[in-house]
Amino acid sequence: MKRAADLRLVALLAVACALICAIVPDGATVVRVLPAALLVLVLPGYALTAALLAPAQITRLERLVLTIAMSMVAGVITALLLNAVWHLDTTPWATGLALVTVLAALAGARRGHGQSVPRPRVPRIGVAATLALTGAVLLTGGAVALGVTTLHAPGDTLGTTALWISPRGDNNVAVGVHSVERGRRTYELDVRVAGQRGRLIGPFALEPGEERRLLLPAPTGPLGKPIVNVVLRRSGGPHPAVRHVALRAGRRSVIFRGPPPLRPCPRAHPLRSQKGCYRVVVRGRQRLRRYVSGRTVVLP
Repeated sequence: MKRAADLRLVALLAVACALICAIVPDGATVVRVLPAALLVLVLPGYALTAALLAPAQITRLERLVLTIAMSMVAGVITALLLNAVWHLDTTPWATGLALVTVLAALAGARRGHGQSVPRPRVPRIGVAATLALTGAVLLTGGAVALGVTTLHAPGDTLGTTALWISPRGDNNVAVGVHSVERGRRTYELDVRVAGQRGRLIGPFALEPGEERRLLLPAPTGPLGKPIVNVVLRRSGGPHPAVRHVALRAGRRSVIFRGPPPLRPCPRAHPLRSQKGCYRVVVRGRQRLRRYVSGRTVVLP
């Protein structure tokens, strides 16, 4: 391949692109875009075209079209073969395309279809332009490195824990605890049903992002009166309440003097007040009352 400088360059580029696609992790998509595009659309097709046809037999436009078409054909065939005999993944696929490119470049060089590569003329660049170009390269490299680096929250960042309650059927309620803390936390639930003596559930541990759900009985009670109270506490000492939710009666029809009987509240808004059916939403330290109409009221 002494006289086939273009084929030698294509083979070296194919090996370099395959190494980049294999070494760079999957999260660094920006770094792998250009090498992957060269392997899929340019390098295999150029080498295969040189192996099959002499440069004098085709024009530059025909060579460009054949390069893209042969590259796509090589990519599809390589993917099908890998899927049939092994497994299709980024590293094997890039390695297979690089191997096809190197073999085709060797065949084209043996047939004397290689071409010389003209030496590029390097223009003279002044000191100011050199400094500006260096700064642009450094900024681009820093932006790429920042884009592919996983950022972690500062050490003093506080997490949170969500507690929710929702009716299930006529005589049951579901209670859920969702942890968004920065580490493993242990909790206890103090449950009081219809004013009876409370019972302690737990302790149980939750990892960040985990959720614990419980199904509890909920007898009916007077309109607006709490029938299930749930208090969430941290386990391991006399810690104060972290969250507190309550489910009040109001799903069943209630007859008042004068107005017609009230319809049962929908499942999405099971609680009732004088202003209509609503549900309680806890966000951080705020408790919101969200009505069916969309109106939201902040509870004290």
